[in-house]
Amino acid sequence: MCDQVMLSIYPGVSKIKYSNWDYVVLQDQSLAYSGYVPVYVNCAYRLDTIIKNYNKCAHTMFYVTWGRKDGMTFGSYNAMDSVIESNYMHAADSLKFEATPVGAIWRYLSANYPTINLFDADGSHPSLAGSYAAACGFYSTIFRKDPTLITFNSILSTTDAKIIQAAAKLIVYDSLLKWNVGAFDYLMSSSCFSTKVQQNTETNSFKISPNPASTFLTINYFSQNNTNIRLEIYNIKGELVQEIKMQSNGELDIRHLLPGVYFVKCKEAPAEITKFIKL
Repeated sequence: MCDQVMLSIYPGVSKIKYSNWDYVVLQDQSLAYSGYVPVYVNCAYRLDTIIKNYNKCAHTMFYVTWGRKDGMTFGSYNAMDSVIESNYMHAADSLKFEATPVGAIWRYLSANYPTINLFDADGSHPSLAGSYAAACGFYSTIFRKDPTLITFNSILSTTDAKIIQAAAKLIVYDSLLKWNVGAFDYLMSSSCFSTKVQQNTETNSFKISPNPASTFLTINYFSQNNTNIRLEIYNIKGELVQEIKMQSNGELDIRHLLPGVYFVKCKEAPAEITKFIKL
């Protein structure tokens, strides 16, 4: 059955093979993941294999859709929506995919701001507000940025746009790891990520261990002139995420960092930048 599905979407597969994508988003219709048949996970796995074969640095991401307005056989929109989200996330965890939980944003807005109509007239497809909510969600997961920074409102009122942005921030941006965003960066080569910081290994006075690590890094700076050192930590996009001053031999707490690839620059040894992986 998966072969037939793959064949039926051949133009999409052809595009996957043709271009060097950063993200490839997979989405099925709501009825597929409301029922959860293992064949859909198998198809997603096979698609991911093609994606990675032709785009080694691509992130595969699920578009987690929403329940139908009438809830269909589930009895309510909330019940159907919850099942869809659960099944998508089960697949995302199993396959190590990231996910954009558009359905979760919709569910929050429906519960707290029912005057914002997210559905088109058919009770299935999105209205303009529903599409805007999806866009805010993808902004959060793909760029890993706060959606309240978005300045484009389309033709929505400023009030509604701000409410939707805030919902996306609360549900998605404030809980990126819940949706696996960044959780599997460590599986990718560091060459996949552009960074303003370049690694240099000309000298060996600055060491960190263990690597990978999940809680603490042991820092060793071998110098007779310094008892304290200043460190800068950069993420894979070259953004400075932390500055710290500490003893030249000590422990650095990294529990607050999202999983992924990071670079540590020792200010006392400007030629030395060391990469580590946070699990």
